[in-house]
Amino acid sequence: MTLITPPPPIQPAIPVGHVTLTREGREHDLRPEQFIQASVAEAAGGKVLLDMGHQRIWAETELSLQVGQRLQLVVQETSPRLLFHLLDVPLGERISHLIHQLGGRWNLLPLLEVLTGPASPLSPGSLGPAASQALEGFKLALNDVNLLTGGIALPDLLKRLGLRLEADLAKGETDSAAASLKNALLGVREQLQGSGHERVGQVDGLLQMLELFQLCNLGLGRQGDMVWPLPLPFVDNGYLLKERQAHPEPEAPQSEGAPSQKLSLHLALPALGQLRVDFLHEDGGLYLRFVCSSRPVADFIRRFSDELPARLGSIEVRTFTVIEGVETAGQALLGRVLGEQRGMLNTRV
Repeated sequence: MTLITPPPPIQPAIPVGHVTLTREGREHDLRPEQFIQASVAEAAGGKVLLDMGHQRIWAETELSLQVGQRLQLVVQETSPRLLFHLLDVPLGERISHLIHQLGGRWNLLPLLEVLTGPASPLSPGSLGPAASQALEGFKLALNDVNLLTGGIALPDLLKRLGLRLEADLAKGETDSAAASLKNALLGVREQLQGSGHERVGQVDGLLQMLELFQLCNLGLGRQGDMVWPLPLPFVDNGYLLKERQAHPEPEAPQSEGAPSQKLSLHLALPALGQLRVDFLHEDGGLYLRFVCSSRPVADFIRRFSDELPARLGSIEVRTFTVIEGVETAGQALLGRVLGEQRGMLNTRV
C-alpha cells in the first residue's frame, strides 16, 4: 500500500496553542473535529470562561487571552480530557480562498477516463494499488447512471471522497485513507507536477473543491450537520446536506417520538437550473419538497407529483410540495456554514 502524504492546496491554519476544559466542562456534547466559535467572557489565573452562545464553560490555558476576544476552536480530543486547538486563521478567511470553486463543475469522469486509460500520463504502479483502485472504482460508478440514480453506489462513493483523510491518517486508519479519492488525486498531482501536463490544473481544482467541503464541514460541526459534494456527471454542481436534528417544517406536525431526519439535495442541473429537494423523515412518513428556480420548472415537476412518490417504494409520502424561490447552492451553503460571517468582502476607501 502506498499512501501519499497530503500537502494541503492552501496554507492551513496552524494551531497556536490549546485550551483544556476543566472537569466541570467535560459533560458537554462535544465531538472530535467539531468547530467551535467562542468569546472570552472572563480571564484570570490561567483560566478563561468561554462563552459559546448557548452555554458558558471554564477552561484552562497557557495562552494569554483577553476578555472579549473572539476565538475559533477545533475539538482535538474528548478522552481522557477535552482539548481545543485554537486556529490562527479564521474559517471564513480560509474559505474565502476557495469560494470560487463553489460554482465550478467537477468534470471528474473525463479526468478519470484519461488517468486510467491506455494513454495515461501516470507511470504504471506509481500510485499504489489502493489509490489506483479508487480511481477505477469512481470511474466505474460514474459511468453507471443506473447505480447512481438507484442509490446503490452513491453512499459508498461519498464515503470514499476523502473528506476525513487527515483525520483517518491521524487515527492510524491508513487503509480507508489510502483508498480515498483525495489521496489518489494527491498522488496524481505529485506525479504530474512540473510535467506541464494539461490535466495538472484540473487535478488542483478538484483538490481545492474537496478542501473547500472539508472546511465547510468544520463550520457545520457547530450544529452537527454534514455536507458531501456530488461529483456526478449529470449534475453541474451540487451537494447533499444531512442535518443532525431537523428544524420543524410547517407541513410536519410536532412529534414526541424519534427525532426528525432531514436530507437536502442542492443541485445545479443543465436543464432545470438551481433546484433544492428536501426529504424530511418523521414518524415513518416522508415530507417531500421541491424548491425551484422558476415557475416553468415548478410546473414541470408538478406533472410528476404522482410518479415521484411511487418511486420511493414502501415509504409513505405524507406531503409533496413544489414551490419557487430557491437560493443558489453556493449561497445556501455559505449562509449555513458562516452564519453572521457570511459577508466576506472587505473594501477600503
